[in-house]
Amino acid sequence: MQTLKTLSIQHGTLVTMDQYRRVLGDSWVHVQDGRIVALGVHAESVPPPADRVIDARGKVVLPGFINAHTHVNQILLRGGPSHGRQFYDWLFNVLYPGQKAMRPEDVAVAVRLYCAEAVRSGITTINENADSAIYPGNIEAAMAVYGEVGVRVVYARMFFDRMDGRIQGYVDTLKARSPQVELCSIMEETAVAKDRITALSDQYHGTAGGRISVWPAPATTTAVTVEGMRWAQAFARDRAVMWTLHMAESDHDERIHGMSPAEYMECYGLLDERLQVAHCVYFDRKDVRLLHRHNVKVTSQVVSNAYLGSGVAPVPEMVERGMAVGIGTDNGNSNDSVNMIGDMKFMAHIHRAVHRDADVLTPEKILEMATIDGARSLGMDHEIGSIETGKRADLILLDLRHPQTTPHHHLAATIVFQAYGNEVDTVLIDGNVVMENRRLSFLPPERELAFLEEAQSRATAILQRANMVANPAWRSL
Repeated sequence: MQTLKTLSIQHGTLVTMDQYRRVLGDSWVHVQDGRIVALGVHAESVPPPADRVIDARGKVVLPGFINAHTHVNQILLRGGPSHGRQFYDWLFNVLYPGQKAMRPEDVAVAVRLYCAEAVRSGITTINENADSAIYPGNIEAAMAVYGEVGVRVVYARMFFDRMDGRIQGYVDTLKARSPQVELCSIMEETAVAKDRITALSDQYHGTAGGRISVWPAPATTTAVTVEGMRWAQAFARDRAVMWTLHMAESDHDERIHGMSPAEYMECYGLLDERLQVAHCVYFDRKDVRLLHRHNVKVTSQVVSNAYLGSGVAPVPEMVERGMAVGIGTDNGNSNDSVNMIGDMKFMAHIHRAVHRDADVLTPEKILEMATIDGARSLGMDHEIGSIETGKRADLILLDLRHPQTTPHHHLAATIVFQAYGNEVDTVLIDGNVVMENRRLSFLPPERELAFLEEAQSRATAILQRANMVANPAWRSL
């Protein structure tokens, strides 16, 4: 990682994502001590001297993409065993057994692999919902790599402190589909989870130059007690952070509560402006209204929800109300890629199809969801998400000189609909160059092939330890 006191990006097209959504041609950005201190148009002003100048001719300069909800370690479980499974089948026959079979050294490899793919597609901030943090050594392994790589991380430490009996009966039936796979539990006593998350926050929150944040993350309304959720809410308020929760990802949630999860949480006073909820697939207008009333933040995992056959969240309805809605790639094994540009395109297409409306989500709004709205959904829009003076210098340079992005006229549409992700040429986080000319600072080219071979070997070993079938027979129907 290249660390400089001052750095200047010059002659690029700035897509600022500021309140006026200005797009500035042939412009410059000046960075000092990790923050944007000035920007301008070359025809109107001269950039200050800098220790390093990056020539951005032919490139678009954007705020870094924000992955507003993801699960990192599961990237080593992708590539086969998740396919053809719906949510709870995937959860208990693939995800939990696979996580249990992972060792801390596997987690370190998984985090590096994830970050390599994420950074190469322009992702600079991730909201990691850490559901394997219960296993000894996993947190330390992950944090060591995050610190080295230099990404901005919300480490949302998940916890589960109850299992409703009606869900358990359903799970027992699903287990018959994969009897060779061990039934795993990641349940904790409420008091134990509280102590562990408090200690985690004390140790890591604000570390790595402020790039690492720690949040509490009660898993779902059906897997966490009201006591646990109330504690997470109070913790977030007392420590001036956010808290996050999976909401209405399955239709079983409503059946269990006798009401929607949003209604259930409102009954207990659990909806507030510090809460970020993910998924929101099984939502109606009342649920959207409740979240809007309490200024709850949202993140949509559109590819993951389609991958598992769960459905499509009512994102346009939330956007129309002005709610903060970000995009998350979700689990590495219920998406199979970590590519914000790919997910943006899918977000646009699926809602056009579902609503039979080609203008239901504009490409500009999709791009906002991946940047400034993603920052809003994390409560971090005062620091990241746009190119403005005073903000953190989390910046990406996209080179539009590719066949797939030629010709380009409507810039937002070009990025959302034409780009693949490999157009991202350079990435800065906190003003540090973590990728340049597609070369990662934390994974040099001479090491990359050996590292990928190691990741493949570890993934195979994990599946073997978990007794999962990695390469099923060919099946056309």
